[in-house]
Amino acid sequence: YDQSVMKNYARLEKMAKPTKYIRHIGFGDGKFLYPGSHFDESKYKKQWTHNRITLSAQKIRGCVAVFDDDLEENIEGPAFKTHLVQIITKQIANELEFAYWMADTANYQGTAGAGGTAWCPDDIESLWDGWRYQITHSQVGQTYYNSVCGAAHIKQACYTGSGADWTIAGDIAEQNTVAPYNWEFKYAQMIKNMPAKYKSAFGLQNMVFLNSDLVTADYINALSARATALGDAVFTGKVPPAYGRVPIVDVPLMPTNLGADG
Repeated sequence: YDQSVMKNYARLEKMAKPTKYIRHIGFGDGKFLYPGSHFDESKYKKQWTHNRITLSAQKIRGCVAVFDDDLEENIEGPAFKTHLVQIITKQIANELEFAYWMADTANYQGTAGAGGTAWCPDDIESLWDGWRYQITHSQVGQTYYNSVCGAAHIKQACYTGSGADWTIAGDIAEQNTVAPYNWEFKYAQMIKNMPAKYKSAFGLQNMVFLNSDLVTADYINALSARATALGDAVFTGKVPPAYGRVPIVDVPLMPTNLGADG
């Protein structure tokens, strides 16, 4: 099965050369408008925030051997070749999807305490830094900090320390064990902590929650336990899963057994 999802939300760039640069520019600090009677050359906007992304092409290869017996004895006839290509294409999409998310050139998954295994040289995950690695290394001073859009906002669902982002750590939806037995949905906290500029106009309508299908299942189970019209509609499939105006999209190849930085 083709389990790739995240690629559908990615920007694809055609590259005429092995390396391509994409420059970001932002307004930065300060304001632009002033009263006419107080405006002079000192008020000109001269400094902007900027950032440059470097895209580097990587070569990956694969090959399949098809023997004469397979071609001659299959029951599909000429359609066998097409079917075989479809199988290979789906496998390629799945392997790329996992690498897009989990790859890292620093073997970060294998560092002490990260709970993972370092990528081998013959793993394509060793060729580039995936989206997860870039997100977890996007704070000020780190490799993937972007001065235009700022650092990523990282929330740890299971963190229970003094700086916890939730009242009840754990699953995507948790119910308090004491009266009035309120529910806490971590989708709500993620939206609340997002900068307001991304929530204006059609901002939320252009966004999605990308998470493991297991996370979606926990959310649906919580809704069904509340015995509400929305919970019943989502549970029966009449309404696609969403939180507020933001759709929830399953990503089957996204692991759920990693730490916050693993």
